[in-house]
Amino acid sequence: MLKKLLLMIALAASMTTQAQNEYSTLVVETKSGTTLELSLQERPQVSIGTAGCTIYCGDDVTSYVYEEVRKFYFKPYSATDIAAPKAENTISVSMIDQSKVIISGVSESSKIRMYTLDGKAITSETSANGNEITVSLDALAPGTYILNIDNKQTFKLLKR
Repeated sequence: MLKKLLLMIALAASMTTQAQNEYSTLVVETKSGTTLELSLQERPQVSIGTAGCTIYCGDDVTSYVYEEVRKFYFKPYSATDIAAPKAENTISVSMIDQSKVIISGVSESSKIRMYTLDGKAITSETSANGNEITVSLDALAPGTYILNIDNKQTFKLLKR
């Protein structure tokens, strides 16, 4: 029973985070050796029951019984798939080893602000190099933080 509960929690958590990538595929490997792939063109809806789960993605409906599933995971499309062109002014945020965040696509004069979830401003050491800004997370306790860039874009960070 505990194994089923953990599987349900893990599936629901990964559906809400990783499945948001419109270029991903849900892969289900069964204990009989069958591998099923469900292309996710939109965010799936998951209905979790005591014996299994049902995944609704657009017009596709797929059901699984927990005892028959070996594992669920997501994979991106292969390198041969056509990727959408990246916009010129795209800002990207990457966390490195839970110790720093690298913000690309910004100017050295961009204002970077960090907040706790309750809205308190916190200070973090930053350094700029061209169109990248590095924010140190070393002084922060584990938790969830809000990163604001120029009062225009906001990102949620989870430091473990």
